[in-house]
Amino acid sequence: MREAMANSVDSSRTCKRVTVVLCAMVHVVVTVYVLSLLVESSSQGSTPLPDCLKSLNPYRIQKAKPTTKDEEYRKALIELRRQAAPLVLILRIKDIEAELAMADQEKNEIQAAKNIEKDEKDELEDQKELETGQRPPAVVDDPIGRIQRTLTPEKCQPELKTDFGGVAVRWGLTHHVNSAADCCKACSQQAAYAKSSQRKCNVWVFCPEKKGCSSPDGYEHKFGECWLKHADKPRGIVNDYSLIMRNKTAPPMPVLWMSGVIPFNGE
Repeated sequence: MREAMANSVDSSRTCKRVTVVLCAMVHVVVTVYVLSLLVESSSQGSTPLPDCLKSLNPYRIQKAKPTTKDEEYRKALIELRRQAAPLVLILRIKDIEAELAMADQEKNEIQAAKNIEKDEKDELEDQKELETGQRPPAVVDDPIGRIQRTLTPEKCQPELKTDFGGVAVRWGLTHHVNSAADCCKACSQQAAYAKSSQRKCNVWVFCPEKKGCSSPDGYEHKFGECWLKHADKPRGIVNDYSLIMRNKTAPPMPVLWMSGVIPFNGE
């Protein structure tokens, strides 16, 4: 009796185990089926899948293509060109700057050679004038040549230790001549060539002192400076500048200039 009861208990336990195993297998089959349905619906665009399930999409796996070596080389070449573009631009800019610098240097050398040639020519003419005491003959129809031939010291009306005022038509700081007569003639030439809209020179001021000439304007005036001025009513300062100096207690500043007023009627 006891043996029959034990056998029945063992058979019932075996049936339970088989039932549990079958249920588990059915659960697994159902789960796999549901997942396959979800993957298929996601591939057709109906329902989005989570990121964790996208890797199970067989269509996605089939569409993926391995990258070839040619594509890798092409991408690497594009990246290399992109990185090298700024360097190429910088090198080109440097080449252009070097070319411009060479062009400027050549231009400066040519201009310097022209200036040297002009200075040598002027020195030869000045030396010839000093040796002969005469200027080169002027053309008969040249009005400036006529002025140079007929202008006399009396017409220049030179006055020693006198500084005539007026509006400068040419600054003496950059205009130097050899004598007061040359300064007077330069004034006449400017008046002859001046346009109707320009002021005509009728006052010339020359520095005859080798050590330079003093002036209240504060500039350093050297020998040979020739100022060309225009004044409707010329007024001169004689002997010293005490009348126009602001500091009346300072010692008087002597007038060392030579100047004159010349009439010019265009004849």
